[in-house]
Amino acid sequence: MERERGIWSVLLTGVGVLAGLLCSCVKHTDAERCLVTIETDGIGLTSKTIMPDEGKISNINLLVFDTHGRIIENIYRQDCGPVSMNLIKDETYHFAALANFGYMVIVSSIEDLKGITFHLAYPDEYREGMPMASEIVSQRIGSGTRIRLPLINMMAKISIR
Repeated sequence: MERERGIWSVLLTGVGVLAGLLCSCVKHTDAERCLVTIETDGIGLTSKTIMPDEGKISNINLLVFDTHGRIIENIYRQDCGPVSMNLIKDETYHFAALANFGYMVIVSSIEDLKGITFHLAYPDEYREGMPMASEIVSQRIGSGTRIRLPLINMMAKISIR
C-alpha cells in the first residue's frame, strides 16, 4: 500500500511538472497580427555595359528573422512580385533578400546569412541574372507595414573589347 502511494505520488508529480513545462512553452497565439507586404526593388542601370539582363531577377529568396536573429520565414520564388504575410504587431523583425542564386538558400540565423558567398561556376551563368542581395532591414511591425528591400549586385561582369 505504501509502495503504491509512492508510485502514484511520483507519477502525479511527473505529470504536474510536464504540464507546467508544456504551458510555459506555448506561444502567444492571441497576439494581434497584421498584414505586412515585402517588396524587392530591382537594381537600376549600375554600369555602362549594354547587358540587357544585368538587372534581371529570375528567382529570389526572401528571409524574415525574429528579434533574436533566428529565421522564421524562408520564401523561395521564381518571380520578384510583392509577398504578403501576417506577423505579430509591435514586434521587430529583420528582412533580407537574395536574388538569382538558382536555389533556396538555407540559413538558420542572421549570422549564417552574413557568411554566404556566391560564385558563378560557368562564364555564361549571368544570363539568368547577376547574383544580388539586399541589406538587412530591421522594422517594427504595425498595421499595413510595407518593407522595401533594394537589391545590389554581389559581383560585376567586365567585358573587354
